[in-house]
Amino acid sequence: MDLTHTQSSEMSSGFSVRPRTRSRIARLSAWIRRNPLLFFGTLTLVILVFCAIFAPWIAPYDPLGIAPRDSLKPPSRAHWFGTDRYGRDVFSRVLYGSRNSLLVATTAVAISASVGGLLGLASGYFGGVLDLTIGRIMDIIFSFPALLLAIAIAAVLTPGSRNAIIAIAIVYIPLFSRIVRGPTIAEVSQEYVEAARVTGSGSGRILMRHVAPNVLSPWIVQVSVALSHALLLEAALGFLGLGVQPPAPSWGLMLNEASDFIDAAPWLSIFPGLAIVLAVLAFNLVGDGLRDTLDPVL
Repeated sequence: MDLTHTQSSEMSSGFSVRPRTRSRIARLSAWIRRNPLLFFGTLTLVILVFCAIFAPWIAPYDPLGIAPRDSLKPPSRAHWFGTDRYGRDVFSRVLYGSRNSLLVATTAVAISASVGGLLGLASGYFGGVLDLTIGRIMDIIFSFPALLLAIAIAAVLTPGSRNAIIAIAIVYIPLFSRIVRGPTIAEVSQEYVEAARVTGSGSGRILMRHVAPNVLSPWIVQVSVALSHALLLEAALGFLGLGVQPPAPSWGLMLNEASDFIDAAPWLSIFPGLAIVLAVLAFNLVGDGLRDTLDPVL
């Protein structure tokens, strides 16, 4: 009796798992059809981040290892992306370069998004002199082209990845401040904010618990878009020698090193260039997908 009951329960549970699995697959397929840009962008970013994290295990060669006999060899089975002037494996350097390039870009955007978001919240909530002061400072920074400002800041500081992060972060702080300020002003006029004040909630509590969650959507979308621009800025600084310093690889630095061999060894510039294009495209696809998903109008 017990055995029959156990078998019947296992059969029923087995049959109940299949519809659940099918429903999950159906929901995932429906989500992909509704958000194809977000799906493909996210998938590409996951692959890039995976390669960056596990580069020491994926790379077939030491990215800093010099082999003069293998100098400027074209792509082959031994070296998928060829070798550079010092005989270093380009494929390994592209993998390790993804770690430096993505780390600089993501860290800079994380800093600028945090600082700019807080400034935008404070400016939109308190208004008055604080809003005017923050606004004028942001306008001054905004008046400079992003690339020229980043180059100027990185040039004043000593070249290196840390100072490249600082330069890129300063460039994008005004952008996040403006993105957050407008929605904050709109939310402050809502009745729930006034109700929170009446109940005795302080400004910090109102900002973090009530206002901030309601202005996250444009902030999140801007983060993904800013990541693509920050990656291009990092590549530009690396190309000019103001970012990651040799012999450590980064995509922009690799393009700089390849500039003397455009005709003789085009693979030196093709593969890091394609890596930059792929990463920027992925960030843009994610940004467009998030905008379509989070924007109630769309």
